[in-house]
Amino acid sequence: MNKWKLINLFLFQVGTLICQFVFILQILIAFVASCPELCSPCLNGDLFCDKPGLLEIPSLRNLIPQKVILQNQQFTNPVLGSSNFSNYRRITDLTIRSCNINKIRPYALTGLTHLRVVDFSDNTDLFIENNSFSSLNLQLLRLDNLGIIRLDLHAFNGLTVESLSIQNSNLLSLPFELVNPIANSLTKLFLKNNQLRSLDTRLRPVLLGLKFLELQENPFICNCSLLWLSEILENKRQNAKQPVFENQEDLYPRCVAPPELRKEYVYTLVKRLKNCVPPTIVQIDVVFHSLTSVGLNCNTKEQESGNELTEIGWFFSDNSTKLSGIWKKSIQVPLTKTVSKYKCKAQNALGNSEIYLLLTYNEAIKTNVIHTNKTFKSNHSPKKSGFLWEKVFSLFEMMCAIFGTLVITVILFFLLCCCYVERSQFLLMNKNKRKLQTKNYPSYERGIYSDTRIYCETDMDVCPFPPPPPPTPPPLPETRLIHKSIFQSM
Repeated sequence: MNKWKLINLFLFQVGTLICQFVFILQILIAFVASCPELCSPCLNGDLFCDKPGLLEIPSLRNLIPQKVILQNQQFTNPVLGSSNFSNYRRITDLTIRSCNINKIRPYALTGLTHLRVVDFSDNTDLFIENNSFSSLNLQLLRLDNLGIIRLDLHAFNGLTVESLSIQNSNLLSLPFELVNPIANSLTKLFLKNNQLRSLDTRLRPVLLGLKFLELQENPFICNCSLLWLSEILENKRQNAKQPVFENQEDLYPRCVAPPELRKEYVYTLVKRLKNCVPPTIVQIDVVFHSLTSVGLNCNTKEQESGNELTEIGWFFSDNSTKLSGIWKKSIQVPLTKTVSKYKCKAQNALGNSEIYLLLTYNEAIKTNVIHTNKTFKSNHSPKKSGFLWEKVFSLFEMMCAIFGTLVITVILFFLLCCCYVERSQFLLMNKNKRKLQTKNYPSYERGIYSDTRIYCETDMDVCPFPPPPPPTPPPLPETRLIHKSIFQSM
């Protein structure tokens, strides 16, 4: 009995093992059967298709992969939409490289909440529409090695991403509206080898919050518009605790223009550019082409000096509608009897300035219009306006003017008082001298041309006291009388 029991137990165990083997074999066959053709065996939860021949993104049945890698394919429909990923809800990595994808429609990846890495590199041309990555929370978004990349201003709306790589993709600009939705989550930005010539000043806080940044091999035009970027790079280059690069000089962006700054590092602009100032509007020209239209021309000090970095535009008073194109310094507007309010705005990377112009039609202009070769120019001077026809001064300027006027008045009053006192003392001294000369002192005659004034023997000043009277002459000797008497007797 014991022998038969052992045999039955052995047969039961063998049968159990055979059943388990068959079950596992069926599962493997199901996986292999569900794996698309031209793809590697779908093991370890990955779908890897690199053999050419796929005409569309595979539609998965029983397979639920975590990583999907499709490359070297030529899809019939090169446009990606939400319908292409209906069976990819649990994937974490999505890579579609070299598959002639040229457009990603809005909300194409919506619903793939487990995605962490998305790679659309090595496609010839790619146009990403608004909200294409909405509701995604990514660690990495790669858009490298694209022939031409075009991004709608709101392509990254609703996206949260830590690292963004757009390298070797002929990126022409990086608008603030494009980067602003991902500014709070972005920590790494790779923009190597593109066609960036400048960056929007509003990107300053975004770049300040980055841990890694690559901007090398871009044709930057180094002028005042990049001064803010130079300051950021220089500060972080000096601060080892906040490295932008891996302490390698060759990884810093360089200038390609102007010629005097060619091949210079962008961070050196802080020391090289010393004359960067906000724009200043110096003149508004109003030219009457006819009695129904006028030409408006806005001139800035920067453009007169040859600096073309300043943008000039005309706006209506509500600051929302531009006139005659984008940032155009000269426009032609209709002349109406109602008051039209226009604004000229000039701006560059360092600031802006504005000036308003009120324009209306006046019948008096007809009598002062000069016609010269199909052009009407008006000699009519606009009526002055404003408080006392002067510019509006600030409170500080008015206080300085009042204080300066008061100080000058006090100084002039003091000088006049000093002159008056000196003059009074001089007149009083002369008056006293004349009194001393004439009071109780008789004059002495010394001949017809004698001076009646009394002088001292020691100097030529007038003596304060009269001189002694002259001595009386001695009497003649008696002999003279005797001789006289002798002669008289003879």
